[in-house]
Amino acid sequence: MSNLSFNKLYEWSLGLMVFLMIVTPSLIGIGILLFFAISALGIVKKYLKFHLNKLGVLFILLYLSYFVGSFYTNNTDIANKYLEYKLTFLLIPFLFSLKSKDLITIRIPASILIVGVLLVTVLGFFNGISLFMESNNINFLFSSQFSYIHHPTYLSVFAIFASALLIYGHQQQWKGYSLLNVYLGFIVFLLVQVFCLSLAGILFSLGYVFVIGLLWSRKKLSQKLFYSFVLCGLISIIALVKYTPDVNAQFINSVNYLTEYWDDPEEFFRSKQTNVGGSETRLIMWAASCQVFVEHPFGVGTGNVDDFLSDKLNEIGQPHMAAKNLNPHNQFLQTAVEVGVFGLALLIFLAIYGTYVSIQTKNWLLLFVIISLAFNCLFESMLQRQSGIVFYTFWICLLPICFPEITKTAKVS
Repeated sequence: MSNLSFNKLYEWSLGLMVFLMIVTPSLIGIGILLFFAISALGIVKKYLKFHLNKLGVLFILLYLSYFVGSFYTNNTDIANKYLEYKLTFLLIPFLFSLKSKDLITIRIPASILIVGVLLVTVLGFFNGISLFMESNNINFLFSSQFSYIHHPTYLSVFAIFASALLIYGHQQQWKGYSLLNVYLGFIVFLLVQVFCLSLAGILFSLGYVFVIGLLWSRKKLSQKLFYSFVLCGLISIIALVKYTPDVNAQFINSVNYLTEYWDDPEEFFRSKQTNVGGSETRLIMWAASCQVFVEHPFGVGTGNVDDFLSDKLNEIGQPHMAAKNLNPHNQFLQTAVEVGVFGLALLIFLAIYGTYVSIQTKNWLLLFVIISLAFNCLFESMLQRQSGIVFYTFWICLLPICFPEITKTAKVS
């Protein structure tokens, strides 16, 4: 086997992992084991050499913080399950610290991600249609009925990243990435945001489309037309938020709940007992999580979050919510409560250092993934499910070792 053929095998194994993480996440372990075997072959044949993946080190340290937290847990079984889920924080950074002597490209894993998201979208559409025909309820076309393989927020993340890969593939002149295909794919992936009904996903997508518009108009238009475009873009986003019923309702309710909480937190807690919506739930969980973190700055222990949050919710007059064992709906708070200030500092530093590396190397895809993680962590505990753990660890560790490809000119295929 030549080094060139090994690299192709390596890239296809990356593609298999991507396919499994998107389409059949329960089988991702098989993909990781196969990739581990191929990496071992690369070491034996001296095609791979160890090169420390610095962003990967932060994931390893984050895992160690959860490992330390397991020593003072009250729920050993839950802690062990969490450590098993988060084992990806160890395995993928280690595997991506074995770097090929020649360039590894992302064309294959990127293309398979796009195909995988399209496949999951089609499956979700047919699942929603079948449920709609049985019930005649249009709600079955959206949210978790549409995204039944992953939580809707995760599918939203996959789809918007796929749209970024489409643009990148067109810039690199990859085969099949014609302008027409990019436009069609981009529209489909934006529609996924609507069907997922994830407020975080919709807001992130709007921001992304606005930035793309800014970059395009800055390059193509005169200064006056550029400022006109910016103004029209802002008006369009405001109009979209205002006149899209679900999005507008969530936005207005969020503002009202925040004002209500600010005026009288205790009364807010007492008044929200039944039929509590998503925005109210998040605000209550954030407040309760902050209080637990202040009381336990070094964390309550891996696997203990549910118990401590339930106690705090009962204390502030939220017995109904306490019974649901909800997570904080914010990864920064989730990490802070569970493993304390050290884990929180690692997560924040991962976002800051990842942004720095991205800008320094002009690795815009890495920057996209880092911003996506930081933004979505404000609204969901993105690193508590396998879908988020594997996706973010995989791409954040892979893209830095492919950065020479990222900085090529568009003429290079």
